[in-house]
Amino acid sequence: MFTIVVLAATASAAFAGGEGGVLGERQARVNAAKACKAPAALPEADFRATHKGQSFREFYGRNRNGWNTYGKCVSSRNKGT
Repeated sequence: MFTIVVLAATASAAFAGGEGGVLGERQARVNAAKACKAPAALPEADFRATHKGQSFREFYGRNRNGWNTYGKCVSSRNKGT
């Protein structure tokens, strides 16, 4: 009986976000997405002033067809870089 209670408590904590659980990872992705919206919405001159003269697109890069800069921003923040 004790083992079942401990396992249930551990699974519940992991799902709720404790120790990198499911909800914790989802929250990190949501926060990364929100964190990229603000700089993407800045006027280009303001962004360049705080990012070594690079535009949002230049700073975060693009994929092969020249799009997805926002996705690259989110991805880089999820990776912690």
